[in-house]
Amino acid sequence: MALTPDRLRPPCVLVVGMHRSGTSAIAAALGEMGMQLPRAVDLLGARHGNARGHFESQSLMALSDQLLARLGRAWDDPPEVRGKEVPAVLAPMAPRAKTVFERAFDSSASPVVWKDPRTALLLPFWRHTLDRPLGAVLVVRHPLEVARSLATRDAVSIPTGLALWERYAHLALSGLAGLPVLVTAYEDALECPDRWTVEVSAWLASLGVEVSGTPTSLDPALRHEAAGTGDERGVLASQHELYEVLLASRGGHDAFVTPPLPQESPWAVDHLRQRHDSRRLWSALEWLASEVSRSGVPAAEHPVKLERFATYPKDATDDDLAYRKWLRSRGEPVSVGAGAGVERAATRPPAPGHRPRFSVVVPCYRTPIWAIDRCVGSVLAQDFPHFELRLTDDASGDRVLAERLRQIAALDPRISVRSRSENGGISAATSGCLEGARGDWVVFLDHDDELAPNALSRLEAAIAAHPAARLVYSDEDKIDESGRRMMPAFKPGWSPDLLLSNAYMCHVLVVARSLLDEIGGLRSEFDGAQDYDLMLRATERLSDEEIVHVPEILYHWRATLGSASADP
Repeated sequence: MALTPDRLRPPCVLVVGMHRSGTSAIAAALGEMGMQLPRAVDLLGARHGNARGHFESQSLMALSDQLLARLGRAWDDPPEVRGKEVPAVLAPMAPRAKTVFERAFDSSASPVVWKDPRTALLLPFWRHTLDRPLGAVLVVRHPLEVARSLATRDAVSIPTGLALWERYAHLALSGLAGLPVLVTAYEDALECPDRWTVEVSAWLASLGVEVSGTPTSLDPALRHEAAGTGDERGVLASQHELYEVLLASRGGHDAFVTPPLPQESPWAVDHLRQRHDSRRLWSALEWLASEVSRSGVPAAEHPVKLERFATYPKDATDDDLAYRKWLRSRGEPVSVGAGAGVERAATRPPAPGHRPRFSVVVPCYRTPIWAIDRCVGSVLAQDFPHFELRLTDDASGDRVLAERLRQIAALDPRISVRSRSENGGISAATSGCLEGARGDWVVFLDHDDELAPNALSRLEAAIAAHPAARLVYSDEDKIDESGRRMMPAFKPGWSPDLLLSNAYMCHVLVVARSLLDEIGGLRSEFDGAQDYDLMLRATERLSDEEIVHVPEILYHWRATLGSASADP
């Protein structure tokens, strides 16, 4: 892509819009048209929800998070709609921000495209900071589609997703005033890519930029959520009106004029304020616990041992000895490898004769490749060989994942892979895993989580030590995308009162196949809490002796941004 002679400095085109609005697809298309994306080594690659990549600079994304943190905010806790002045607390960050921006791209002599939905929240700052001429592509998507996609990827409730969409739209529309702006609908780009390319090329020409390529990646299959007719009951009138304003603004604008906007709905404003206040309160409590734990006051004077709330430094996988030392300092039970444990009754060697066979079931849906590799690898690394691993793809429509599952099936005869023709949800996919399963115990494993290497052997020992057992659960911890362990959860023995208040058994949960058949398996109407429903119905039928707790960390629950494991 070349600049026409009348342009002295290469422009930067911002791709802005709410998260899950299609900004990644639009940024990818602009890159294919010849605009310079951030450095390849800095790009955020394919992850859950964006199988083809996010096309945004990780260094700039981290900087935007820091800027929002200075405001006491985050991407899902956006600032309120204010004036167009730069907040004083951000002004000292401008020199560093300018440097990070220039380093994010290979060349300062070429037009660049920068995609990050957070930019919509910080437009006054970036307009004041960047030296380049700016233009912006504002990507519009139906608010209900955005909210559903956020619910799938980040476990954000539909009402919250709609409130966030409304706030982002207001901030973007006010922050872009006066800039060259192209307002485009995500569905237009996917359904009419040729016409969209012509429109974008003409708009880029108005910036003095010549197109040198044609986008080939715009694919209707990228649109996983669609708001159907009569399916908008959760969308507030003000949100629907705002969406219509955005659609009416489609096209190129030499100097964008903010259209008359409906007032931000009072409900959305109050809802986001309550979320913000709750976060501030929780952060204050965490700080207080940390300060008290470091105060030097003898532990006996604390009614509660506040240091137990501290999070272990995230290097447990790299330094397991340090992790165990930290656990001992808290007085927690510590496993020192396979075959060791605190509760000896649960670790007696299995009696000769029948050995349990485990069916490890893994429902898959648009799983990142790195995550499914780690998940399957943790099963194949078990020191107990009597298992079968059964995976079901719940109609992901992801060709890359389908190919990887085919490759995984060829690794070991104990692995079987199924694919559903229609998406049925996690309960249906798990039930698909169980069709034809031959194990007498079912181990539930999420598609991006991991089992500890000795998990199945410890479960076998517990079952042998408790012949009446029909449901077994263990302790667990969290694991991040880099494999670093944190936040151990040490659970009590069988506690019916505690189970009535939360699904404390959680992971790893192992159920006798006969019991699973008796209670009718998982129920799709409880998807999202299907495991809690299963625990309640299963324990209802069992005596105390049939429920066994293994007091060892046998399961690593993946904590990713926005997941329930990272943000209860």
